[in-house]
Amino acid sequence: MREFSLVLVACIAGAAFTASSQAQPAFAQGTVVATVPSQQNYLQKEGDRISNEARRIAGEASRLRAEAVRLTGEEKRLLVQAANLDAEWLKAKEAMPDVVQDYPGRDRSQNIMRADANRIALEVKRLEANAQQLDLEGKRLNQLAADVFELMKKLGTSGGGARDPRGSLSDLKTQIRVMARALSIKWEPA
Repeated sequence: MREFSLVLVACIAGAAFTASSQAQPAFAQGTVVATVPSQQNYLQKEGDRISNEARRIAGEASRLRAEAVRLTGEEKRLLVQAANLDAEWLKAKEAMPDVVQDYPGRDRSQNIMRADANRIALEVKRLEANAQQLDLEGKRLNQLAADVFELMKKLGTSGGGARDPRGSLSDLKTQIRVMARALSIKWEPA
């Protein structure tokens, strides 16, 4: 009989263990699992991500402007060199008019330098236009980040949201997409 009670106790303990291991997980019982980010945490991270992208774009605009400045210096250097070669030739022609004669192609190097300077000037204009476009994009991204942070504040003061965090995060992502479209930004929330 004693062996029978030990076997019975072992069976009951095994059944209790099996029943507890088959219980529904916390997220299936209507409670929020800690691994799902809260709405405010999500909005904070998304706002930070948008702000970081705005800073990256501003840095790229600065890099383009720095390159435009460097190229402008190169353009000026080429034009000065071409002018110096023209001046040297004129000086030599005036000093020895019988020896120094004009001929076709005499100023080929100067013409190449001037053509390069013109190409550089066009590139500088293109770089400056691109930098301006990046500035505008950065401003729009900063506005989007400000809107996201404002939405985060509103959620914080209203006391929260829905029971299903996945659904509410999906709604927040949709709201961010709509705000981005209103600012003419193509932005995909994380």
